[in-house]
Amino acid sequence: MPLVHFPSSKLLRRHLLIFLPFLLLAFSYRAYVNQQLAWVNSFEVTLSLSWIYTSSKFWHSFVPMLAAAAPKCSQPILTQNATATNLSINEYEVAESIHMKTDDVECMRRYHSLFVDLVNFGPPKLDYKRGTDGIVMAVEESSFPILLVNLLMLRRTNSTLPVEVFLATPKDYEAQICEVILPELNARCVVLSSLLENSKDNSKSTLTIAEHPLKLMAVLLSSFESVLLLEADTFLLQRPDVLFSSEPFISSQLVFWPDLAAPTFASQLSSIIGLSKDVSFESLTVAGGQILISKRHHAATLLLTAYYNIYGQFYSPLLTQGRTIGSDDFFAASLALNATSYTLYEPPRLLGPKSKSTARATLQHDPIMDFKCETLNTSSCTVTPFFLNSNWAFDTTTNPFVKQPWGRMWGSKAEGRILGVDIEAVVWEALVEVACEQRLVLRGWRNEGMPVCGRAQAAYRVVFGREYERYEI
Repeated sequence: MPLVHFPSSKLLRRHLLIFLPFLLLAFSYRAYVNQQLAWVNSFEVTLSLSWIYTSSKFWHSFVPMLAAAAPKCSQPILTQNATATNLSINEYEVAESIHMKTDDVECMRRYHSLFVDLVNFGPPKLDYKRGTDGIVMAVEESSFPILLVNLLMLRRTNSTLPVEVFLATPKDYEAQICEVILPELNARCVVLSSLLENSKDNSKSTLTIAEHPLKLMAVLLSSFESVLLLEADTFLLQRPDVLFSSEPFISSQLVFWPDLAAPTFASQLSSIIGLSKDVSFESLTVAGGQILISKRHHAATLLLTAYYNIYGQFYSPLLTQGRTIGSDDFFAASLALNATSYTLYEPPRLLGPKSKSTARATLQHDPIMDFKCETLNTSSCTVTPFFLNSNWAFDTTTNPFVKQPWGRMWGSKAEGRILGVDIEAVVWEALVEVACEQRLVLRGWRNEGMPVCGRAQAAYRVVFGREYERYEI
């Protein structure tokens, strides 16, 4: 007959005394969470971007968490716009442009802390296919020609990465480009649709997502585990496939590129999201043209970034003080969570005449070489350009599809000689191909009889003083 050992009553009492406080704490926290979520049963989100390709299980589980931590505070008041652009932090000290009462700072801090606790307690599972890498872009219909230039530049680097192109609404969907042109370039359209069904009792509340978070939504809802987020007018100069399997991405799983602008975080943000008071002004802002991120390793960063965007009326003034935002929201979320990340040391480089800052393109550099050069700590190490932000989508006066240029926009041929070629001529070659190749020409251009091809070739002759010819990177 086997012997069964029963612990002594004294031992049981000791264990009970040890674990009872933890048990009570767990029940108390759970009750607090349930209390915060109670009103969510009658919550429905009506999005200004009200379309998506397929219903997202992730989004349905995420919205109650967003609702529970909705700031019930007075919004920050922007007294004046921050004006720091294209300046280093050593040349400019950000003026205080935000007015907030101390009670409102504390109020926002509590709700921010609640959201971070909810994310840590039980984060919703992001939708993605394990082990996949890909490029994600958020594009408006007006940027389709720029998108095609982007994809041609990408494929000329011999990249095989798939691309998901996110569109805001069905109005942006064009069958020819989504069903014919993009599949030939290993890309597909994803149209954002209803992300949240009616709640249980069908009562309504409204939560609005503005146009800016399209990039964030594209990352959150993409099918890739690891994502290179690109703006439509950020062109690749080198093959990006290797970025996912090389340092610094291997160790950090999150790579930022620096911006040229001085930081514009409001001082109140440090208290609200739990930053050191020195972080805001000693850290440069990061550029919005490209981000490299693993959704599996940095899900919490993406969720917190979504929180900043959903409640942009509270956080956008604190992040930007009125300046046009780059990727400060991603960066602030990573800082708040103390997430591992890598920001390139090599600063961006401007191309073009200094007197025309809006017409200047920006070069961003190779993170692999940047990491190696910092590791070697030698001045003889050279970091080569990897991305070119053309600025075409942001400023239409620089977009040759909109306004025909009468000369080089990005400096002399010598200045524009990058990776052994005249990079402005390479981009123009892709532009002319988009305008003239029958398989790429948009239906509207053909149906309306617009002489797009002739104008593009004529502009090429004016800019470069020769007939159009094909280049290879």
